[in-house]
Amino acid sequence: MSAWAQIGWTLSLLVVVGCSDDTTSNGDGGKDIGGLDAVHEGVLKDMPVTDSTGPDQGGISKTLTAIRDTDIVEGNCNEDRSALTEPGIGLRNPGNCSATSGSKYHYLVKFDASSIPSTASVSSAVLKLQYTKDECGPPAKISAHAMLVDWAEMATWCDANPTTSTTWAQQGTGTGDRDVAAAATVVVPAQPGEIALDLTSLGASWVSSGGSNHGVVIIAETTATPKLIRIGSRENAGKEPKLVVTYK
Repeated sequence: MSAWAQIGWTLSLLVVVGCSDDTTSNGDGGKDIGGLDAVHEGVLKDMPVTDSTGPDQGGISKTLTAIRDTDIVEGNCNEDRSALTEPGIGLRNPGNCSATSGSKYHYLVKFDASSIPSTASVSSAVLKLQYTKDECGPPAKISAHAMLVDWAEMATWCDANPTTSTTWAQQGTGTGDRDVAAAATVVVPAQPGEIALDLTSLGASWVSSGGSNHGVVIIAETTATPKLIRIGSRENAGKEPKLVVTYK
Protein backbone atom coordinates (compact mmCIF):
# COMPACT_ATOMS: atom_id res chain seq x y z
CA MET A 1 0.00 0.00 0.00
CA SER A 2 1.35 3.42 -0.89
CA ALA A 3 2.09 5.95 1.83
CA TRP A 4 -0.73 8.24 0.62
CA ALA A 5 -3.24 5.40 0.54
CA GLN A 6 -2.25 4.38 4.09
CA ILE A 7 -2.75 7.94 5.35
CA GLY A 8 -6.16 8.11 3.68
CA TRP A 9 -7.22 4.78 5.24
CA THR A 10 -6.08 5.97 8.69
CA LEU A 11 -8.05 9.24 8.43
CA SER A 12 -11.17 7.36 7.33
CA LEU A 13 -10.90 5.06 10.33
CA LEU A 14 -10.61 8.06 12.70
CA VAL A 15 -13.74 9.63 11.20
CA VAL A 16 -15.72 6.41 11.64
CA VAL A 17 -14.59 5.95 15.24
CA GLY A 18 -15.09 9.63 16.11
CA CYS A 19 -18.62 9.73 14.70
CA SER A 20 -19.86 6.36 15.93
CA ASP A 21 -23.29 6.39 17.59
CA ASP A 22 -21.81 5.50 20.97
CA THR A 23 -24.44 7.33 23.04
CA THR A 24 -26.37 6.62 26.21
CA SER A 25 -29.50 8.15 27.66
CA ASN A 26 -28.94 10.83 30.29
CA GLY A 27 -32.34 10.22 31.84
CA ASP A 28 -34.12 13.37 30.65
CA GLY A 29 -34.68 12.47 27.02
CA GLY A 30 -31.29 13.73 25.86
CA LYS A 31 -28.09 11.93 25.01
CA ASP A 32 -24.67 11.80 26.62
CA ILE A 33 -21.86 12.32 24.14
CA GLY A 34 -19.95 9.05 23.57
CA GLY A 35 -17.11 8.69 21.10
CA LEU A 36 -16.46 12.43 20.90
CA ASP A 37 -15.93 12.83 24.65
CA ALA A 38 -12.26 11.94 24.53
CA VAL A 39 -11.62 14.41 21.73
CA HIS A 40 -13.78 17.32 22.90
CA GLU A 41 -13.96 16.93 26.69
CA GLY A 42 -11.59 19.81 27.29
CA VAL A 43 -13.47 22.05 24.82
CA LEU A 44 -16.86 21.28 26.40
CA LYS A 45 -15.59 22.04 29.89
CA ASP A 46 -14.28 25.41 28.73
CA MET A 47 -17.53 26.49 27.03
CA PRO A 48 -19.21 29.43 28.86
CA VAL A 49 -22.45 28.71 30.74
CA THR A 50 -25.07 31.48 30.60
CA ASP A 51 -27.08 31.86 33.78
CA SER A 52 -30.72 32.78 33.13
CA THR A 53 -30.34 35.49 35.72
CA GLY A 54 -26.95 36.65 34.50
CA PRO A 55 -25.92 39.79 32.58
CA ASP A 56 -27.00 38.32 29.21
CA GLN A 57 -30.55 38.15 30.56
CA GLY A 58 -30.60 41.67 32.00
CA GLY A 59 -29.39 40.83 35.50
CA ILE A 60 -30.90 39.35 38.64
CA SER A 61 -34.51 40.28 39.38
CA LYS A 62 -35.68 40.42 42.97
CA THR A 63 -39.18 41.23 44.21
CA LEU A 64 -39.33 43.02 47.55
CA THR A 65 -42.45 43.18 49.69
CA ALA A 66 -43.31 46.20 51.81
CA ILE A 67 -42.18 46.19 55.43
CA ARG A 68 -44.61 48.97 56.38
CA ASP A 69 -47.38 51.02 54.77
CA THR A 70 -50.36 53.16 55.70
CA ASP A 71 -52.42 56.07 54.44
CA ILE A 72 -52.70 59.37 56.27
CA VAL A 73 -55.87 61.47 56.05
CA GLU A 74 -56.04 65.24 56.18
CA GLY A 75 -57.42 66.41 59.52
CA ASN A 76 -57.18 62.95 61.12
CA CYS A 77 -54.50 63.12 63.80
CA ASN A 78 -55.54 60.21 66.03
CA GLU A 79 -56.55 57.14 63.99
CA ASP A 80 -54.10 54.28 63.43
CA ARG A 81 -54.92 53.17 59.86
CA SER A 82 -51.98 50.78 59.38
CA ALA A 83 -54.16 47.63 59.29
CA LEU A 84 -56.35 48.81 56.40
CA THR A 85 -56.38 46.49 53.40
CA GLU A 86 -57.33 49.26 50.94
CA PRO A 87 -55.70 52.60 51.78
CA GLY A 88 -56.55 55.62 49.66
CA ILE A 89 -54.76 58.10 47.42
CA GLY A 90 -56.52 61.31 46.36
CA LEU A 91 -59.26 63.63 47.59
CA ARG A 92 -62.37 62.28 49.31
CA ASN A 93 -65.70 63.75 50.33
CA PRO A 94 -67.94 60.79 51.22
CA GLY A 95 -71.21 60.78 49.27
CA ASN A 96 -70.53 64.08 47.51
CA CYS A 97 -68.63 63.69 44.25
CA SER A 98 -69.50 67.22 43.09
CA ALA A 99 -68.08 68.92 46.18
CA THR A 100 -65.29 71.45 45.76
CA SER A 101 -63.49 70.28 48.88
CA GLY A 102 -62.59 67.13 50.75
CA SER A 103 -59.88 65.39 52.74
CA LYS A 104 -56.56 64.52 51.11
CA TYR A 105 -55.31 60.94 51.35
CA HIS A 106 -51.59 60.22 51.04
CA TYR A 107 -50.08 56.73 50.97
CA LEU A 108 -46.77 55.85 52.67
CA VAL A 109 -44.82 52.68 51.87
CA LYS A 110 -41.34 51.37 52.61
CA PHE A 111 -39.27 48.41 51.36
CA ASP A 112 -36.12 46.84 52.82
CA ALA A 113 -33.46 46.64 50.09
CA SER A 114 -30.68 45.30 52.36
CA SER A 115 -30.88 41.82 50.78
CA ILE A 116 -29.31 43.28 47.61
CA PRO A 117 -25.51 43.78 47.76
CA SER A 118 -24.62 47.43 48.29
CA THR A 119 -22.11 47.14 45.43
CA ALA A 120 -24.78 45.99 42.96
CA SER A 121 -25.52 48.02 39.85
CA VAL A 122 -29.28 48.61 39.74
CA SER A 123 -30.70 48.80 36.22
CA SER A 124 -34.36 48.94 37.19
CA ALA A 125 -36.56 49.43 40.25
CA VAL A 126 -40.31 49.47 39.67
CA LEU A 127 -42.95 50.03 42.34
CA LYS A 128 -46.09 48.06 41.53
CA LEU A 129 -49.38 49.00 43.16
CA GLN A 130 -52.70 47.19 42.70
CA TYR A 131 -55.49 49.71 42.10
CA THR A 132 -58.64 47.97 43.37
CA LYS A 133 -61.41 50.57 43.03
CA ASP A 134 -62.17 54.28 42.99
CA GLU A 135 -64.50 56.77 44.61
CA CYS A 136 -65.90 59.46 42.30
CA GLY A 137 -63.43 58.37 39.63
CA PRO A 138 -59.63 58.24 39.77
CA PRO A 139 -57.35 61.28 39.92
CA ALA A 140 -55.55 61.92 36.61
CA LYS A 141 -52.05 61.29 37.96
CA ILE A 142 -50.20 60.17 41.09
CA SER A 143 -46.60 60.86 42.07
CA ALA A 144 -44.06 59.16 44.31
CA HIS A 145 -41.84 61.35 46.49
CA ALA A 146 -38.87 60.10 48.48
CA MET A 147 -39.37 60.43 52.22
CA LEU A 148 -36.57 62.29 53.99
CA VAL A 149 -37.46 61.29 57.54
CA ASP A 150 -38.37 58.04 59.26
CA TRP A 151 -41.99 57.30 60.11
CA ALA A 152 -43.96 54.64 61.96
CA GLU A 153 -46.66 52.47 60.43
CA MET A 154 -49.23 54.10 62.70
CA ALA A 155 -48.33 57.55 61.34
CA THR A 156 -51.14 60.10 61.02
CA TRP A 157 -51.64 63.38 59.20
CA CYS A 158 -50.11 65.17 62.18
CA ASP A 159 -47.47 62.75 63.47
CA ALA A 160 -44.67 60.76 61.82
CA ASN A 161 -44.61 58.61 64.96
CA PRO A 162 -47.45 59.07 67.46
CA THR A 163 -45.76 56.74 69.98
CA THR A 164 -42.81 59.11 70.37
CA SER A 165 -44.87 62.25 69.66
CA THR A 166 -42.69 62.96 66.61
CA THR A 167 -44.55 65.39 64.38
CA TRP A 168 -44.06 66.07 60.69
CA ALA A 169 -42.25 69.25 59.73
CA GLN A 170 -45.48 70.10 57.95
CA GLN A 171 -48.72 68.21 58.50
CA GLY A 172 -49.40 65.60 55.86
CA THR A 173 -45.70 65.32 54.89
CA GLY A 174 -44.49 68.61 53.47
CA THR A 175 -41.20 70.36 52.82
CA GLY A 176 -38.60 68.84 55.12
CA ASP A 177 -40.49 65.54 55.34
CA ARG A 178 -40.35 64.52 51.68
CA ASP A 179 -38.52 65.44 48.52
CA VAL A 180 -40.43 68.22 46.78
CA ALA A 181 -39.49 66.84 43.35
CA ALA A 182 -41.30 63.67 42.37
CA ALA A 183 -39.23 60.53 41.83
CA ALA A 184 -41.91 59.27 39.44
CA THR A 185 -45.30 60.37 38.10
CA VAL A 186 -47.80 58.19 36.22
CA VAL A 187 -51.23 58.53 34.66
CA VAL A 188 -53.81 56.55 36.60
CA PRO A 189 -55.69 54.06 34.40
CA ALA A 190 -59.42 54.57 33.99
CA GLN A 191 -60.11 51.06 35.31
CA PRO A 192 -58.63 49.16 38.28
CA GLY A 193 -55.44 47.26 37.63
CA GLU A 194 -51.70 47.50 38.16
CA ILE A 195 -49.97 50.86 38.44
CA ALA A 196 -46.21 50.89 37.88
CA LEU A 197 -43.91 53.71 38.99
CA ASP A 198 -40.29 53.78 37.82
CA LEU A 199 -38.14 54.33 40.92
CA THR A 200 -34.82 53.22 39.41
CA SER A 201 -32.70 56.15 40.61
CA LEU A 202 -34.25 56.11 44.05
CA GLY A 203 -34.03 52.32 44.32
CA ALA A 204 -30.33 52.43 43.37
CA SER A 205 -29.69 54.91 46.19
CA TRP A 206 -31.49 52.64 48.67
CA VAL A 207 -29.27 49.74 47.65
CA SER A 208 -26.00 51.69 47.85
CA SER A 209 -26.80 53.51 51.10
CA GLY A 210 -29.59 51.73 52.94
CA GLY A 211 -29.54 54.17 55.84
CA SER A 212 -31.18 56.84 53.68
CA ASN A 213 -34.12 54.61 52.80
CA HIS A 214 -37.28 56.04 54.35
CA GLY A 215 -39.63 54.85 51.63
CA VAL A 216 -41.95 57.01 49.56
CA VAL A 217 -45.20 58.88 49.87
CA ILE A 218 -47.69 58.63 47.00
CA ILE A 219 -49.68 61.78 46.36
CA ALA A 220 -52.48 62.44 43.85
CA GLU A 221 -52.55 65.36 41.47
CA THR A 222 -54.74 68.18 42.81
CA THR A 223 -58.32 67.92 41.57
CA ALA A 224 -61.21 70.40 41.62
CA THR A 225 -63.63 67.76 42.90
CA PRO A 226 -63.15 64.58 44.97
CA LYS A 227 -61.38 61.74 43.13
CA LEU A 228 -59.75 58.87 44.97
CA ILE A 229 -58.38 55.40 44.29
CA ARG A 230 -57.99 52.50 46.68
CA ILE A 231 -54.97 50.23 46.44
CA GLY A 232 -54.02 46.96 48.07
CA SER A 233 -51.92 47.28 51.24
CA ARG A 234 -49.33 44.82 52.50
CA GLU A 235 -52.13 43.22 54.56
CA ASN A 236 -54.05 42.51 51.35
CA ALA A 237 -52.72 39.11 50.20
CA GLY A 238 -52.32 38.95 46.42
CA LYS A 239 -52.72 42.71 46.00
CA GLU A 240 -49.86 43.94 48.16
CA PRO A 241 -47.38 46.57 46.88
CA LYS A 242 -44.11 45.25 45.45
CA LEU A 243 -40.78 46.70 44.43
CA VAL A 244 -39.17 44.75 41.57
CA VAL A 245 -35.43 45.43 41.43
CA THR A 246 -33.14 44.26 38.61
CA TYR A 247 -29.41 44.43 39.24
CA LYS A 248 -26.00 42.98 38.33
